Amino acid sequence: MAKKKFDIGKLDYLYIRDIAFTYSMPDEPDIPEKEGNPTGYSMEIVKMFNMEQEVIRLVFTIEMETKLESAKEIRAVYTTEHLFQVKGLSEWVTKAEEKFVVDPELNEALTIQAYSTARGMIHQKFNGTWFSDFVLPVAKSGALD
Repeated sequence: MAKKKFDIGKLDYLYIRDIAFTYSMPDEPDIPEKEGNPTGYSMEIVKMFNMEQEVIRLVFTIEMETKLESAKEIRAVYTTEHLFQVKGLSEWVTKAEEKFVVDPELNEALTIQAYSTARGMIHQKFNGTWFSDFVLPVAKSGALD
């Protein structure tokens, strides 16, 4: 049986918006070399569905932190919302028990679009902060599952 391929032409990026942004650093931070203080990060992507309107909402959150030589921490959290409309959504999303199951082809298309867009938004949002040099790595196919 041939694997079905998702047609990216059936995907409309309706909008993107900031939901939340926090940035905290010590009152009197050290100013050491940035190379000595790597940024750690974690991210989460939550998907919500409206099957009748064929809409998928992705909420993308990234948390970053770094420690200064004095053991003080600098932290940031940034959350964006991405709204997509998918023509023929019911062909790509099924409901098993109480959970939605997204076909891997559609999941990858949505996730890569949101992730790639968020990369630029993160870079712009953190301009002028301790994390201004941070660049979210380029996502490879299948890496965001």
